[in-house]
Amino acid sequence: MKFSLRRLLFFVAVIAIVCWLLSAAWDFQQGQVIATDRVLAGFPEIDRVWFITNDDVQLEVEWVYFTVAGNPDEIYEAQGIDHRNEAAFRADLERALREKAPVQLPSYATEHLR
Repeated sequence: MKFSLRRLLFFVAVIAIVCWLLSAAWDFQQGQVIATDRVLAGFPEIDRVWFITNDDVQLEVEWVYFTVAGNPDEIYEAQGIDHRNEAAFRADLERALREKAPVQLPSYATEHLR
């Protein structure tokens, strides 16, 4: 069998395209989680986080529940980023931190490890 540089480059290109498509699919499916993490990074006082999601095609972050460092017994909520932009989500988090109105954590919320 003869070594062909053209064949090698073709297979490398195919593998690169497949990897790029898988990465794009992952970013689409996890897009709202990635955006939520980006916003949460600006709030170091937020300790633990739980999500309520709708995971039909894209993982949609509907509600975010969280605790504040130093006060693990009280849980607060903010509307998630689904159908909103990051600025609206950030404003809702700021409001929840300012008002500090404790809520009950729903049993179907899943903890999000950041």
